[in-house]
Parts: sequence; C-alpha cells; structure tokens
Amino acid sequence: MAVGFLNKYDLDTPALIIDLDALETNIKTMANYFKTVKPGLRPHMKTHKIPMISHMQLEAGAIGVTCQTLGEAEIFAQAGIKNILVTNQIANDEKIRRLVGMSRWADVTVGVDALEVAKQISQAALAAKLTAKVAVEISMVRCGLQAGEPALKFVKQLVQLKGLKFMGLWAHEAGASSSFELGMEVSWQKRKEAHYRALDRFREAKHLIEKSGIPVKIFSAGYTATYDITAEYPEITDVQAGTYVFMDWPYRQLEGLDRFQQALTVLTTVISIPPHQKVLAYTDCGTKKISSEHTCDYSITVFPKIKGELGKHIEVTQLSEEHAHLKGAVNNLKVGDKIEFIPSHCCTTPPRYDAAYVVSGERVVGVWPILARDRHG
Repeated sequence: MAVGFLNKYDLDTPALIIDLDALETNIKTMANYFKTVKPGLRPHMKTHKIPMISHMQLEAGAIGVTCQTLGEAEIFAQAGIKNILVTNQIANDEKIRRLVGMSRWADVTVGVDALEVAKQISQAALAAKLTAKVAVEISMVRCGLQAGEPALKFVKQLVQLKGLKFMGLWAHEAGASSSFELGMEVSWQKRKEAHYRALDRFREAKHLIEKSGIPVKIFSAGYTATYDITAEYPEITDVQAGTYVFMDWPYRQLEGLDRFQQALTVLTTVISIPPHQKVLAYTDCGTKKISSEHTCDYSITVFPKIKGELGKHIEVTQLSEEHAHLKGAVNNLKVGDKIEFIPSHCCTTPPRYDAAYVVSGERVVGVWPILARDRHG
C-alpha cells in the first residue's frame, strides 16, 4: 500500500506552521549579508526557541547565539550550542547556582549590572573552583548601566572579583528613545541616524573601559530592524537579530525588511458564520494561540493578517481567548475552511505551542518541539 504524505490542511487546529522553504531562504539571506561585513551574526533564540533552527543558523555562519533567559540558555547549551550570550541580568541565589553549574559544561556569558550580584557570582564560582563569564549592558531605556563614567566605574570593580571573567558589553534599545520607537520607523535612513546616535554613546563606554587597560572582547548590539545598520558601525563584534527567521507582518512593512519571507503562520478553522451578522465570521484561534501586540510596541494591540489573497478582502478585527473575529467578504468562506494567520509578533506566538509543524508547500515534513517554550527564568 502506498504511503501518502500528511497535508497541512489535514492538521487539527489551531496549529503552528513553519514554512521550511521560507525559513531556509531567510537564514540564507541573512547569512549572505554577514559574509560581506566584519561583525558576526549572533541570532536571538527567543524568536523561535527551537534548537533545530539554531543549528541551521550556526551552520549558515552565525558565530554564536543570544538568549534572553538563563533557562533558554540551558536548553540551547544542552543541544550542543556554544558561545551563548544571555542578554539579561540574573539576581537570585537559584539562578546564580544554575549559572555556576552551567559554567562547568557550557560556554555561556550572562549579564550583570549590580555589584552585589557580581560578588555573589564570584563567591559561588570560587567555591566551585571555576570561572563564570559576565558582560555588562549599556542602558538606553531599560536595564543596565549608563555609558561613560558609571559603566567604567562598575567594570573596574567587576574585574577585581576573582572567579569572574569580564567578556564585554552589549546594548539593545539603541534607538531614538527605545527599540520600540526605532522599530516603528519605516525609513531605513532615519533608523540609521537614530541608531548611530545611540551607538555613539555605547562606543564611548567601550573606549573608556579600554583606555583604563581592560579589554572588551564582546561589543554586541542591534536586532532585525537594524541588522544592516548595526553591522556597518565601527567596532561592533556581533548583531543580535532574531525576528528575520520568521518575519511577522509589522516588521516586514519597514524599508529593507521585505527581503525576508513570512515563515511562521497559525492554521485556524472557520467555526461559525452567523447568517444574521452578514459580514462576520469566527475561527478557533484566539489570544491563547497567537500574539495580539505590535512587534515594535507592546502597548499597541494589533491583530494577525490573513495569509494570501483572502487577506485582501477579510481582516481580523478582534481576538477573544479562543476566537478570532473576521470581518469582510466572509461569503468567500464556509464553516470548516482552514486559513492561515500571520502573527503580529512572531516572538511571542511559538511559546503558546508545544511543537510546530514544518511544511514544504502543503506537505508536512516534520514536527519540531519548541523545547524552550516555558523557560522564562
């Protein structure tokens, strides 16, 4: 008996879908750009949380990875990933124990911006007879230290602590006033001007530290909205782009980002088209299964787009917990139809699922567990 393939439209819904062809194209597009510049690519794992994708990125040329939590770092280190930068701070005894334990078998650097925490990590590392790698965030609007003397003073104190190895600096919110504001700027040139003004302050901190005789190995910044801006800035060692692998619809509206394809969707079923409501229909995908915040500004509520030609005539106007509300030419739909939503934020949609279905065309070619989906701390 011939064995057929599973069609994505035969899947139960809601289902998280990764278009393998688009994913591979996005990884290749970004890798090809980084072959033309000096800095390396350090992709952010919080976007997909899937070690299989991180291995694809590394095989394409990435120098390491970025994680947002120590828990994420543990998952990716267990998957054999090296050169992990955790762009976040840790502050309690349990995380310090986990960091020191990881430092025996994993290549991980974690953020510190409080001297008391640094001392605790030092003591724990000395007790374990090993060295823990740390880096310092230069603050734009969130955590971290101010550029200039505050950063210099802290790093000077940091390097005096035994059991620690200072690796360098990173910054994320390097924009007009925040990464959100910068990510809302459609113009590539305006993003560049704002980003470079912020990076000038970032580099000031690096130069002060180096002039004091302390080497700065890591000088990391940027994200998808600035990947080809950050990488052109002097002295940057690596860029922390993440969204490009999946590319949500708000980011793709920015100048220069339409070269990346939308590789992540949620398959959903039309469950009701009430005749008395005329232009309304409902599907089985709500806020528990897809993001409802703008990828560039989490304070703005926006909704998914419908993939394909149908999206030109029907829009999602509201998300309930388990329903999407559609409005428009719903006469083109019937109950039981399956359609695909493009998320408004591709980083916060995958953690709502245990696994993603990987497709090529309509054929399901794999099921990838989202191993770091609940590793929030």
